[in-house]
Amino acid sequence: MRTPVGWKTEYVFLSTLLFAFLFCLQPATRGQEFSGKKYWICFKDKGPGTEGIQSLHKGSALYKAAELLLTERALQRRGKILQEKNLLCLDDVPVHQPYLDELKKLGVKLHVTSRWLNAASAFLSPEQIPLIRSLSFVREVSPVITFLRDKEPIEENVQLEPPPQNQRQGLRKLTALNYGPSLEQDSVINVPAVHALGINGTGVLVGMLDTGFRWKTHEALKNSRIVAEYDFIFQDSVPADEVNDPIGQDSHGTSTLSTIGGFKEGQLIGPAYGASFLLGKTEYVPTETQIEEDNWVAAIEWMESKGVDVVSSSLGYTTFDDGRGYSYSRGDFDGRTAVTSKAAVAAARKGVVVVNSMGNGGNRVGSIIAPADADSIIAAGAVNYSGVLASFSSIGPTNDGRIKPDVVAPGVSIYVASSSGSSVYGRASGTSFSCPLTAGVAALVLSAHPEFTPMQVIDAIRNTASRANRPDNLYGWGIVNAEAAVLSSGLVFSNLPRLHFNDSRNIIITFAASKAGVDNFSMRVHYSLDGGRTFSSAVLYPTSTPNLFQATIPQYPKGTVIHYYIEGADQEGVRRSNPYNAPAALFSFAYGEGDTTRVAAEPMHIEVPTDFVLYQNYPNPFNPSTRIRVYAPDYADAELIIYNSLGEKVRSYPWRVHPGTNSREWDGRDERDRRVSSGVYYYQFRTSTFTETKHMVLIK
Repeated sequence: MRTPVGWKTEYVFLSTLLFAFLFCLQPATRGQEFSGKKYWICFKDKGPGTEGIQSLHKGSALYKAAELLLTERALQRRGKILQEKNLLCLDDVPVHQPYLDELKKLGVKLHVTSRWLNAASAFLSPEQIPLIRSLSFVREVSPVITFLRDKEPIEENVQLEPPPQNQRQGLRKLTALNYGPSLEQDSVINVPAVHALGINGTGVLVGMLDTGFRWKTHEALKNSRIVAEYDFIFQDSVPADEVNDPIGQDSHGTSTLSTIGGFKEGQLIGPAYGASFLLGKTEYVPTETQIEEDNWVAAIEWMESKGVDVVSSSLGYTTFDDGRGYSYSRGDFDGRTAVTSKAAVAAARKGVVVVNSMGNGGNRVGSIIAPADADSIIAAGAVNYSGVLASFSSIGPTNDGRIKPDVVAPGVSIYVASSSGSSVYGRASGTSFSCPLTAGVAALVLSAHPEFTPMQVIDAIRNTASRANRPDNLYGWGIVNAEAAVLSSGLVFSNLPRLHFNDSRNIIITFAASKAGVDNFSMRVHYSLDGGRTFSSAVLYPTSTPNLFQATIPQYPKGTVIHYYIEGADQEGVRRSNPYNAPAALFSFAYGEGDTTRVAAEPMHIEVPTDFVLYQNYPNPFNPSTRIRVYAPDYADAELIIYNSLGEKVRSYPWRVHPGTNSREWDGRDERDRRVSSGVYYYQFRTSTFTETKHMVLIK
């Protein structure tokens, strides 16, 4: 059994040699059923008549077959990067079942199928290969490549004392969280400052690809939001060690999961502890850790179809050639050759942020390995706590000359959960751990900016890293800075506002921050008693705590359901709302009910309008100004006209609206900038296809 780790004392996990020894003592394992040689069988098409199809027609049989495999969440995520007509394409269509049935009739033992590659992996005998190649629907038969992970590095001679006492106290006071020994790794990448804003990964779905996960019993993981889990090696739903698994199979994955999403105050807090997770067991640990690329491809396809936002893959491997010639050469690491690299790029093109470890091949030029070589993903290298590149961290460039890694994060003596006990921790090193730390930051960026595409997330992380002005093939764009990345584009809010019920009042509290500074006078909460049809507003006032705002909702009968959203702008005039797509989505709570300090507002999803919607102005009545909102389904040239009670035009504004909620303020002045008198006024919103008028009251 492993020994718990003290604050100043460093322990390492069981060595690969010990795993090998213990494995040899085991009886016959499930791994024996996978003896033989595995090949990719690639098909020419997705069925008769599909060769050469470029797009799918909505309503067609192929479209419906592809759509059945995708969740609504996956389609929404794809919608951020793809036009509606291109949300589904031919690579989303399942492999043609009659082709698979024909292979089974020939005695072929299939393992996984890949829609994206239009292929199936199978164990083939030498006699079967020419027979399969001769089939009219088969394009190619090629070996499945097996990767061997570099041994976890022996930790470098680094100072492992915790940060200075004043730094620890300052961060803990800021966040009200006790990070324990994990404060070191989180502080280097500026995570506590993001947690202090109430941003912790909520709303983001993260996929983990690794050896297995023992999360149900460990104190830092047992409360994790696990959406689904699957073992792609043995094709069952148990990614933790089972009776016949090699001892320690789930050790590495348990540690990487805790690095990104663990939560146990005083011990370990991961950057994205508020996120939800998909777990994919893809790596097999017989005597050494190895992965066959078909498991990795199957897992990332599964995760993408379920709507995953970020994938963290601690796949830092070298290839091995066991005499069969089944390996990639150094020249293949160009982001376009290795099957896993192709799958990583395919996921990115469908809206997934893929983060992959650089590997532990050392600081040799071009020691990068697939799929870290893929374009449009984040490859993470490792540094120690002093910011010096770890001696084991692989470096670029790719074979086609692109800079890798993209960024670096701590990867030396990382504090992690151990699978050897429910409250056991240890320290581990490798780019396997800088990867989930980086992926955690990606989840924080998406948690604050759910509308971001993968390239916007990558740009936010790279362009705010420590060497953004001088990227190279050692450090990439530099050490990740979570706070700078999150604040890189306009105003951000807490993931979920907090509620306090006090003296017959509900108080809504939220953090708001921007690198440009918050426009304190713009902060409002808009609340509704009729399910989001009409709104009233209340001012969000700044408090004595930096970036913290609060508003008071008037008293209503206890149990009244209130829906609301928050809106504001920064000093550069960039407006944002929370939820970001309000009023199509709103927060809600029951007035005066629940714990007075822990009432959580949960998002309420409302059908998104398909046409223009003119909302009631707020405040109303007003003095001296009011704000007028309109929802637009697309970009449009419009006009906002203010009339008095006699129908005379008071003021007009040309208005170029964008998709979503738009707002404009009327300051109670006419075209000559004169203040108008008290009374009833009408505001009319016009486009070439839409006109609507509402009234408002000015009181002086």
